[in-house]
Amino acid sequence: MLGRKKKIYVFYIFIMLMPFIITAVHSLFCNQNLFLGKPHNSDEFCYWRVLYSFSECGFDFASTCGYLNSEAPVGPLGEHGLSTLFAWGGALLFGKVNEHTIFLWNLVTLSIALGMFCFIVKPDVVRAFWIIIFIFGNGVLVEQWYSHMMEVPCLAIILFYCALELEYERNRNKKVFYLALFVGAFASFMRICYIIILFPIIIRFAKETKAGKKLYIYLAVYMICFVMIRITGNLFMKSSVSYLTSIKNGSLPEKISSLLFNFRKNAGLYLSLNNGSAIEIGQRYFQIILAVVLIIAAITGRNEGDKINPDYLTHAISLIGLIFMIMLLYDVESWRDVRTTMPYSVGVAIWFVVKSSSGITQLKSGKLLRIGLLCGTVFSLLIFAPAKYQANHPADRFTDTTVDDSWIKEIPDESEIFCLYKSNLSSNDQFNLFKNLPPHVGILFARKYEDIIISQNTIKYILSADEIDAEHFSLMNTSKDYGLLYCSDR
Repeated sequence: MLGRKKKIYVFYIFIMLMPFIITAVHSLFCNQNLFLGKPHNSDEFCYWRVLYSFSECGFDFASTCGYLNSEAPVGPLGEHGLSTLFAWGGALLFGKVNEHTIFLWNLVTLSIALGMFCFIVKPDVVRAFWIIIFIFGNGVLVEQWYSHMMEVPCLAIILFYCALELEYERNRNKKVFYLALFVGAFASFMRICYIIILFPIIIRFAKETKAGKKLYIYLAVYMICFVMIRITGNLFMKSSVSYLTSIKNGSLPEKISSLLFNFRKNAGLYLSLNNGSAIEIGQRYFQIILAVVLIIAAITGRNEGDKINPDYLTHAISLIGLIFMIMLLYDVESWRDVRTTMPYSVGVAIWFVVKSSSGITQLKSGKLLRIGLLCGTVFSLLIFAPAKYQANHPADRFTDTTVDDSWIKEIPDESEIFCLYKSNLSSNDQFNLFKNLPPHVGILFARKYEDIIISQNTIKYILSADEIDAEHFSLMNTSKDYGLLYCSDR
């Protein structure tokens, strides 16, 4: 018979393997190998293409990922910049990139993060079930389970960070603190808004090293790190036309007015019961419940001599700060906000459950707050927006088609721009294009014909559903599946 300690480690291994177990069980129910999904939409194609070209050519390939005129100041990584390499670059250590690489690496990173969390924090069975509820009962994560996007790797790195934060709170080990800083900075390169996750641990470190009078120095260094990460990221990335780029040229009063207008609009959308799917709405109200729980914990869980518990307060501030940044600078619609906030809100919820029940600090109202959080979780995530693993939506993520792509062999493997204009291609046909074009070739989209005119000196090929009349471009090939291919004579 296994001893109690061995049983809990077996349970940890089970939790660690849950991403693979869930996918395998679902494959059996669907009678379909769901491990072999492939990218489905334009963002997923771009992530995959950057990873593929980088694996074959290093930085020596034409700008890819995004739209014409969105080429980065440094390197060919386009609109997503370094985030692609930070999220999935580790997969390159294990072989060549294929169409399933991103999804499989998502499973690997989440499994590793769950294993690291369990073996660092060593939660008991009850807390381990909380982890399962927060992660595998979260509608946003489950809805995006088979996608080739960044939700899973972002959740994985934040879980690892939370494990290190809890370990530092327990042992006050400076090496753990510095490792947590590194992991937090790594997460910030994936999404710059995640720089906010470092706020609580920096405040705690300043307090416990008796550097409270120098807190402003720590905060200054924190802001300098934010600026450095932002500047470094911007060197390898250029955003396409968006809300932020649209206000860059205005005067300061105009920028402030525009930001406030965007905030008011997004705040209304955030609280609306009609904005988005039930899963999106449920996730937003889960975050509100979590923020309220953290604030109550900060007030009721104060230690002797403290007016308020700084640990719970700083986590409440960081969560609210993340939501505030989304409202001020981004969009609260079309899954954009919840896909960004979900990884951190899940990480903070797990941190709270472990923290409030582990004896690291006493929280008299901890049990009541955990019950309240559980009720909020059940309502907002499991009843109001029940998680459903949509393996067959979209169906063409797991199917293949035969198309006339023999013309691709005529394109040499050179660092040239291949432009997609008025493309009516299906998801499968478009991914076949991204997969089969030579790795040095960069693929960019054209929003309108004027973009082609502006960039015609940098474009080598144009693939269009309609005829175009562009100077220095002549018809190279006609494909019944892909349309008209034009080549520049420059």
